[in-house]
Amino acid sequence: MDRRAAIGFLLKSLGVTATIPTLVTTLSGCVESPVAANEKLTFLSSEQYSLVQGIVDIILPKTDIVGATELDIALFIDSMLTHTVDTELKSVFKQGAQQCSAELFRQTKRSPLQAEFVHYQQLIAEFFDIDDTLQQDIFIQQSKVVSELNDGQRQQYNLYKFLLTTRQLCLLGFYTSEYVGEHILSYAPIPGEYDACVDLDQIGNAWSA
Repeated sequence: MDRRAAIGFLLKSLGVTATIPTLVTTLSGCVESPVAANEKLTFLSSEQYSLVQGIVDIILPKTDIVGATELDIALFIDSMLTHTVDTELKSVFKQGAQQCSAELFRQTKRSPLQAEFVHYQQLIAEFFDIDDTLQQDIFIQQSKVVSELNDGQRQQYNLYKFLLTTRQLCLLGFYTSEYVGEHILSYAPIPGEYDACVDLDQIGNAWSA
């Protein structure tokens, strides 16, 4: 799998996600054990939580900085789905998750609760290591509402809506988390004076200033 190309496709619609203000207090930045996280779930089942956890670990694996697991991104996604999305998207997300779980089992003979990192890599490759024409068709399809699709299109629509919503909320949770804001990006909780003419070299990595 060309992992860079696959993740590049996952990130194509990031532009708005990383900058739009939203309610993100559901992410505390502490690390939960799987048991503790499951006890806090309000939308996802334990199996769906494991599926989402496996996927976000592929999108944001731990490297020299924290990854999705350390920031409890899957738990953040569960809370965002509970409190910020409409009923139709919730239904589509659940159906897409069910299809994704079935595909994971077809490929690896593992359930989301049993699958490991390498199995989720294989799953993501299946859906995102695709040619440009199919990518564009999928994005056009995703811009439509369910009622505009025929029965044959809905399965693909549900599956990619699940995957792309997971990706969107994963990146939102990462870039708006307290830990990333304070320790990775340049963080200024109380902004200082405004200067409209500052050399770029003096600003640095001031995403969250």
